[in-house]
Amino acid sequence: MINLRHSLKTGTAHRLFLVIKTANFVELSEEEFAEFVKDIEEDPLFKKLTCPEDKLRRAVRYKRFPFTDLAPHFCEFDENIACGRGIEGLDSFFADNKKVIRLIKHLGEDRFKNLFLLDEESLSPDEIASRCGLTLDDVKEITGFLKRIDVYGEFESYAGRGADFKKRFSKVAAIGIREGGGFVIQFFSVKAARGKYLIDYAKIEKLKRENFFSDAEKRNLGKIIRNMELINSRKTMIYRIIEKITRKQNVYLKSGDTKDIIPFSQKELAESIDADCSMVCRAVVGRSVESPLGIEIPLIDFFPSRKDIVKLRISDILSEEKPYTDEAIRKELKERFNIVISRRSVASCRKEMSLPSSFERMKGKVNKFG
Repeated sequence: MINLRHSLKTGTAHRLFLVIKTANFVELSEEEFAEFVKDIEEDPLFKKLTCPEDKLRRAVRYKRFPFTDLAPHFCEFDENIACGRGIEGLDSFFADNKKVIRLIKHLGEDRFKNLFLLDEESLSPDEIASRCGLTLDDVKEITGFLKRIDVYGEFESYAGRGADFKKRFSKVAAIGIREGGGFVIQFFSVKAARGKYLIDYAKIEKLKRENFFSDAEKRNLGKIIRNMELINSRKTMIYRIIEKITRKQNVYLKSGDTKDIIPFSQKELAESIDADCSMVCRAVVGRSVESPLGIEIPLIDFFPSRKDIVKLRISDILSEEKPYTDEAIRKELKERFNIVISRRSVASCRKEMSLPSSFERMKGKVNKFG
C-alpha cells in the first residue's frame, strides 16, 4: 500500500511538473520559441530521427494541422516585400540576399514551398539538391536564409497598427478564406505551418534495441523527445485556439463589424478543447491574427463577455447622436439586439464607458451651438 501511494504521488507530481513547464513554454515570445525550435532541429540527434540515411528508420516526421498553410508572402520575394512591413532592417536584409532570392524564384513556388518551407518529405540536403538541380551549397544557402527569416520575426505585425501595438502583440497567423467556403489559417512562421512532430515511440524503442543510437545519443534521447513534446503542446494549443475562434466568430471575421461579435469566454474555449483555462489565457495574451479583411485583431478581443457586448451595443446606439435616455437605450437594446437588461444596468455600463447622460449630452450640444 505504501509503495502504491508513493507511486501515485510521484506520478501526480510528474504530471504537475509537466503542466507547469508547458504553461511557461506557452508564454515564450515568438522569437524565443523560434530560437528554441532552431536549436532542437539543428541537433544531430534530431536530424538522425527525422532524416536518417535509411528512410525506413525515420522515427519523427512533420504533420500539418488541418486547413493550415503558410502566409502567401513567403513566396513573394521581390523588391516590394519589405515595404510597409514595419520591421527595421528587413529591406536591407533582402538586399543582402539577392542571390538566394534568385535561386528561390528559379525553383518556382510549388517546389520551394514543398521542399524547403513545409518539408513534408524530410529530404536530406543532397536529395533536395538532386531533385531541384541545385548544388549542395545552394541548398545550404537557401536553408540558412530561411532559418534567419524565421528568427527575424516571421514578418510579424506588418499591418501598420503603430509601434505601441506591435510591442504588445505578436501576429502569429492570417485568417484566409478557402475556395468553396470555410477558413484557412495561414501561419507567419514556417515552423508553425509545418505542424507538429509525429513521434513513433515504438520505432525509437526498436532502434534502441538495434543499437542505432550511440551511448551518448541514448542518454540525450529522453531530453530531446520531451522538448519535441513541449513544442507540440504549444503549437497544438495555439492552433486549436485560432481554429475555435474561426468557428465561433466566423460572421465577425467575414464582416469586420463589431455588431457581429458574440459572447465567447476563455473558459468556454478551454472546455471545448479540453485544456486548462489558465493555459488558454497564457496562449491568448500578447498574440494577434489578421482577419480576412486585413485587420489585425488581438486574440483577446475574440472573447468578449456579455457585458462587453452590451457596452458595444450601447456605444453603437449612442453613436447616432440622438438624445437617447437610459430607458430609451434599454428599449433599443431589446428591439435591435434582443438584449434584455434593466435601465439601471444601462446606466452602470454607460458610466463605466465614461459616456455622459442624455441631459449632459443635450447640454453639451446647446453650449456648442450657443
